[in-house]
Amino acid sequence: MDTSWMHPDFLQAAGAVPAYQQIYRQLKRKIQEETLLPGALLPGELELSQALSVCRTTVRRAFQLLEEEGFVVRKKGKGSFVATPQPRTTLQSLYRFSQELRKAGRLPEIRVLSIRKSYPSPVLAKLLETAQEHPVVKMDRLFLLDQEPVFLEATCIPACYFPDCSAEVCSDTLWQLLFSGSEIQPMEAVETYDAALLSEKQAALLQCPAGSAAFQIQRVSREQHGAVFEVSRMVAPAGKNKLSLTFQPGGVRVSHPWIEPKTDG
Repeated sequence: MDTSWMHPDFLQAAGAVPAYQQIYRQLKRKIQEETLLPGALLPGELELSQALSVCRTTVRRAFQLLEEEGFVVRKKGKGSFVATPQPRTTLQSLYRFSQELRKAGRLPEIRVLSIRKSYPSPVLAKLLETAQEHPVVKMDRLFLLDQEPVFLEATCIPACYFPDCSAEVCSDTLWQLLFSGSEIQPMEAVETYDAALLSEKQAALLQCPAGSAAFQIQRVSREQHGAVFEVSRMVAPAGKNKLSLTFQPGGVRVSHPWIEPKTDG
């Protein structure tokens, strides 16, 4: 690592800016310019504070900013590391989980936890806009990236859309399975976002502490004739994922948490 900037004169040259901001900007620039590569170990708080003649609290604030923006991952007992770059996507490519991430050089995996034919509860029947006596396919799946669990998905689909519900078939993105080669095409997906805490079961599957903060996303999807073909609920740990919204004149572009994972570098 280039440590030529790690001296008190660096801070004196831009004294109008708080010291922690200067440290944050310098490290951020080096990460963006790839002077610091993903996985690189950063100087410790003590080393950096002594080199720059500032208190450790100042360095800690700089690292906190970098961590909040996804540039740095802090590992307890090991130090701070440059995070792996996070691939981004828009709503149009949301349901190409595997293809998008493989293009970015990542290793995605969809693991089927359970799959069964059943009948919807009153709440699910209302969301699906169907009768309770109409059968549905329910499945629970775990999405992994580079062998690390990043989010859980529970999905309910009217059985008429999904006659083949084997686990092998379901280890791919649902929209591709449902509409590949079909005359029926997806028209829209309406999603609702909530904050949640991971249950013990969810935490065990996602390899996170129980009670960790998470995004909870409910999606109701319609095909071009207006019929609901899918109701899904996703749980994505906040410590492993990031949700990004881009406001534009034509609407809102969403970079979804499971496409923008925070990794340990």
